[in-house]
Amino acid sequence: MHYFSYNENKQHGTLNFPVAYYLVDSKQSPYVMPLHWHKEWELIYVTGGSVDYIINGEHITAKAGDVILMGGGTLHSASAEACSYQCLNFGLHELVLNVLSVREAFRLFYRNVYIPRTLYTSTDSEICSIVREIFSAFGPNCSESFCRMSTLGNITRLFAHILENKYYTENSDSPSGTFEKINMLKQVLEYIETHFSEEIKLSTLAEIVGMNENYFCRFFHSHTRQTPINYLSLYRIEQAANMLFGSNMSVTEIAFRCGFNDVGYFIKCFKKIKGCTPKQFRLRAS
Repeated sequence: MHYFSYNENKQHGTLNFPVAYYLVDSKQSPYVMPLHWHKEWELIYVTGGSVDYIINGEHITAKAGDVILMGGGTLHSASAEACSYQCLNFGLHELVLNVLSVREAFRLFYRNVYIPRTLYTSTDSEICSIVREIFSAFGPNCSESFCRMSTLGNITRLFAHILENKYYTENSDSPSGTFEKINMLKQVLEYIETHFSEEIKLSTLAEIVGMNENYFCRFFHSHTRQTPINYLSLYRIEQAANMLFGSNMSVTEIAFRCGFNDVGYFIKCFKKIKGCTPKQFRLRAS
């Protein structure tokens, strides 16, 4: 699974129906989904195995039968060994923009006044039942009109149930609170995304958010479970993998384009993260 940008800019769905459905099966595991975010909300229903998430700095493990709900702009990464799940990306604001009867209630969510719970386990039977109905509308025998109407109706049911049962917290974030810290981390990730092919010093990353190097390292690790330098290596290797998959550039050229001045070290890092050499990876992907 490849992500070209931490701030994922692909369009999910269409302007008329801002909903996109994805199915990930166990054949696509193991995989690592780097930290990223997008403006759409994301709904995940785990159908097999388990997946580990880092969501706004919090570690969450979702097992078969569990549901994950993330608001737009949520910073998240995932890793799984053998997992299958269904995923829906949807523009909540766009989806209900012209549905006047419920728009006021939805504003509480897409304006981050209310922050819904992220994890719902299989014991949250009503939530899981609604989510299963949402995904059932994307079956091969369902018409497009049924899919659209069912999705809108059941997403409304989902948020109505969250609202009625108070499965949310009120956002009282201060300038030093969680959302502010996540925005600071996003600034660092955007810098890495833009400058990964260049030399990047730890001091430069720390300066972006106005921290000394030691405090910055603790801050970064608390939200990503990795050091800044390790994460930079991971990002560069992910970009290298994309280039190996989508271009005819030589391994040496890709190494230099991804910020590695030593090809031997690049191959060593690539094998450590991907479990194979760059040449082997290209052969497997072809």
